Amino acid sequence: MAPPGRIPEPRGTPTEELLAQNLQQLTQLTQTLGNALLNNQRGGPDVAKIIAGHRPPFFTGKEDPLVLEDWISTFDKMFEAVECPEERRVEIATFYFQQEADNWWSMMGPMYQQQGEFQWTDLKARMRDHFYPEHVKSAKYEEFLHLRQGTTSVQDYYAKYLELARFAPALAPDELSRARKFVNGLNFETQKAVSP
Repeated sequence: MAPPGRIPEPRGTPTEELLAQNLQQLTQLTQTLGNALLNNQRGGPDVAKIIAGHRPPFFTGKEDPLVLEDWISTFDKMFEAVECPEERRVEIATFYFQQEADNWWSMMGPMYQQQGEFQWTDLKARMRDHFYPEHVKSAKYEEFLHLRQGTTSVQDYYAKYLELARFAPALAPDELSRARKFVNGLNFETQKAVSP
């Protein structure tokens, strides 16, 4: 007999036990979803805050391909490191535009985004088209084409070679041609020491 004031617990039928298990699973699922919503308002951890914590550079729109490529490379690395979802990358990257770049994006961004899925790769291509004009591309290509060690050290020549090589991928498309281009730019004495 049950003590006074307590209702005896009925013996669970298989249906009641199944309902209890389902209710427990539903409770766990609700808690998991609630935690996900608290930690993730837009499809993952707040990557914008994580990226801001790394203090990324701002891009001002300066017509300098080195600055542009360094800025893009920094964001490529950050997006990969924090596993930034593709759909957030344009929004986050354009937050770091200032001056001319910000003016350009204010004018052109809405138009680009209306053309369908406008992703990070699309933004990079548009930026290169706008902030890295043909005359600058040609100048960097020519500079790489005629790059020689001259009076600089091999280390300085190598640094300049790496800086310019990304602007003329057609001149050195594979490892062998890159090595050949590098060696051909060395001083004669250094070439003799390097060549077998």
